[in-house]
Amino acid sequence: MKKTPAPNALNESYDFSELGSAPFDWNDLSPSQIEPVRHINGPVLINAAAGTGKTRTITYRIAYIIEQGNVSAHSILAVTFTRKAAREMVQRLEKLLGADLAQQITAVTYHALGLKMLQAYGDRLGYQPKKIVIYNQAEARHVLLEAMRAVGANQGIWDVPSVAQAIKHWKDNRVTPADFASADFRDDLWNRTMRCIYECYLQKMREANALDQDDLIYQTCLLLEMDEVRQMWQELFHYVTVDEFQDTSIAQYGIVQMLAWKHRNICCVISPAQSIYSWRDAQTDTVLRYLRQDFAEIVEYALRENYRSTEQIVRAGEALVAEWNYSPQVHVHRGQGEHVQIAEFQTEWEEADFLARETQRLLDEGFRGRNIALLYRTWAQAHVIEQAFLHAGIPYAIVGDRYFMDRAEVRDLLAYLHIAYYTNGAAEVLQQEIGSVLRILNRPERGLGRAVLRKIQKGSSGLSIEMLYDAMGRYDLSDEIKDAVNEFLKVIFDVQDCEGSVTERIDFILERTAYRDSLGDALEGRRKRLSLEMLRSMLAAYENADDPLAEFYRDAQISGVTDVGFGDDDRFVTLSTIHAAKGLEWQVVLLAGVEEHIFPNGRAAKTQRGLEEEYRLAHVAVTRARAKLYMTYALSRTSDDGKIIEHGPSPFLKKIPRECMTFTRTRNQNHFAK
Repeated sequence: MKKTPAPNALNESYDFSELGSAPFDWNDLSPSQIEPVRHINGPVLINAAAGTGKTRTITYRIAYIIEQGNVSAHSILAVTFTRKAAREMVQRLEKLLGADLAQQITAVTYHALGLKMLQAYGDRLGYQPKKIVIYNQAEARHVLLEAMRAVGANQGIWDVPSVAQAIKHWKDNRVTPADFASADFRDDLWNRTMRCIYECYLQKMREANALDQDDLIYQTCLLLEMDEVRQMWQELFHYVTVDEFQDTSIAQYGIVQMLAWKHRNICCVISPAQSIYSWRDAQTDTVLRYLRQDFAEIVEYALRENYRSTEQIVRAGEALVAEWNYSPQVHVHRGQGEHVQIAEFQTEWEEADFLARETQRLLDEGFRGRNIALLYRTWAQAHVIEQAFLHAGIPYAIVGDRYFMDRAEVRDLLAYLHIAYYTNGAAEVLQQEIGSVLRILNRPERGLGRAVLRKIQKGSSGLSIEMLYDAMGRYDLSDEIKDAVNEFLKVIFDVQDCEGSVTERIDFILERTAYRDSLGDALEGRRKRLSLEMLRSMLAAYENADDPLAEFYRDAQISGVTDVGFGDDDRFVTLSTIHAAKGLEWQVVLLAGVEEHIFPNGRAAKTQRGLEEEYRLAHVAVTRARAKLYMTYALSRTSDDGKIIEHGPSPFLKKIPRECMTFTRTRNQNHFAK
């Protein structure tokens, strides 16, 4: 029999006698968490401010549902926005329920759920379900360009980026080509052409048996609109939990609404103060209105205790959004803590230098890299900060780097891994990976550049393994070329023969090819070596997979490479935009560029709605910190066109209570930008 919990400061007056048995200690929850955990039948909406234990609340609620014996674990669906959040949920459920039971629960991202459904029933939409491929942005835009040419769209008027953005917007809002016939769309040349492009693009993607990122949601909505398919999934999932509901688009809401409609056991966790994705078609007010209309019997709760941050950080975050009354003021558990450190600099170079030196000081004090994050509003700010970190020799990882997989050094190492995993020495098998062979032929440089390659090809447009074999006996090639080809083939054979885990193979490849040493010691070489270390750490998370590369690519395609994570490697300090940092937290956060026109962003702040979202974004940034928070700004900054622009401090700083901050005006020597 479970022992009666010892009362704590929060629930000492709470009556536990009616709570019943659960696979956890009720005293692990605060009173405001206990109420939604106990409410397991019918629709529930939980208002959870940052740091108030929403993940604990929903995982305990799921565990309690199973404990009551209402349904099997297979009948529970939990939808999140990141793989990290889904993994964390499963890990917590394993501690409460055991690994076997926790693994039966479907805890996935929207995109992974959509792929799961389409791989099961995509034939209803004209796809071959088991052979569906996910196109990245470049591949999808190539198809879009073909569609535009096919319908005769003048690219001087209809450019690919604008059309791609329009199609994304329509998919996020469940707009089909047929909807263009409605009164919502004018019957003019623009809309008629856009409809033709949209229809042609969807058709070409279907012919390629391919989906883009937005199709994973849009096509899933179309699938669930079919009675037979919808009823099957409704019978499977009796309980639906939705995390980060404020980030939901119309199409995403459509999926969970259709799944939960029959049993009406939907639990949505919302944090209105953290609604920051309107530019990505999240429609907080609209989906919240739909939820309350569709599930009129919904019961609402609010979590009222902050477990993440110190009092000073919590009050600073609350002050930024106080005028909008998003949620009640919370009780803070972690004590007063240190003041928020506000620092002023003359230039962005001085600011970056300080950030690097302060980060190194924190590392020297014993903080691990994974406990520290440096956040900024825009990508443009990252360049100077990266240089400062490279100069200081601080390992860092950029969260939200959409172009990581396009880096030459990353593609080179992955090409070598393709040889290691997918060839076994036979020429015909190796020929299947000829693209990888061609990429690494002269990576690192070994005297097999383009001019030499043309000689080896001898007029052919492609390259074959036989050409490399034959090169050894040709009289028209120099001994230097033959030696280089021979050495390359030896490398290939050694890479084919290497065994062990994915990280062991990476280490062997880098050692055998001397690739890392070839990058040099300049700042660019250091950056490339860091990229290789990041890729190694990412792949380390797939050590136990049957096919590490295949699973890595799958997750990167579905959720983005930045959601893959770094396994157990804790050396990397996080560099991230605030948007990409949503849902994460660190012991120490350094927030850079808190100045006029940078943060709040000048363009976003032109409307009242945009300005309000910038304040919410500042709230998100501040509440990522557990123990230490720095906010820095520069009085002058170099623009993209080389002009020096002077700024004042951000109006955000005026919102933070004086008693929560310490201000310093720093005049430090710039140690790296001469």
